[in-house]
Amino acid sequence: GSCNSTRFVPEGKYLLNRIAVKADNKNLKREELKNHLRQKENLRILGVLKFHLWMYNLSSGSKTNDWLKRIGEAPVLYDEFQTQKSKEELIKYLKNKGYYDATVNDSLLIDPNKRKLNLIFDIRANQPYRIRNYVYVIKDSKLQNVILKDTVNQLLKRNDVFDLDVLNADRLRISRFLKDRGYYKFTEDFVSFKADTNLYNHRVDLTLKVDGPILPDDEKKVVEH
Repeated sequence: GSCNSTRFVPEGKYLLNRIAVKADNKNLKREELKNHLRQKENLRILGVLKFHLWMYNLSSGSKTNDWLKRIGEAPVLYDEFQTQKSKEELIKYLKNKGYYDATVNDSLLIDPNKRKLNLIFDIRANQPYRIRNYVYVIKDSKLQNVILKDTVNQLLKRNDVFDLDVLNADRLRISRFLKDRGYYKFTEDFVSFKADTNLYNHRVDLTLKVDGPILPDDEKKVVEH
């Protein structure tokens, strides 16, 4: 009938009916994980009725410029290549979040009669890497005195998960803090990180290095905090 949601699904293909992302760690948010998928399921209205796909399926099969097609949504078909790319994107995201040993498995629930399937990504986060030591290396002693006054607002602390997004936010924090105090030429590009990882205990020794636009000398100072 005209309301058949697989009316425009080619032979041998399956409509991507629903995508589920499951993770065994509550700190990993499903909506954030779904942002890294290469394929999206057909748009849902109220989570149930795929209205835009329904409008598309009501349209004429012969007219490619049918107005119902223009306001509708072409069916999203399952694509194995895009699923593999999604897995790669998820692994990259999980590593950025400190979960270097995470695994991602995909499985399919197929309804051959209706030519639909559900795609499920199952994430096992495993043990994340955490920060063991965190030191600053600041060449400019004047800069050092200013930066160390703001370490109370440091975003990453010892025993935190080694999260690259938070690390980059810390670079921005230092840059803004210095600009607010008259170091107008200072940017986050002057802040770099070195991470030494221990594979056996999942610990990271982090060194934050700060260069400055104007350096009175090259003497390095290492400061524990």
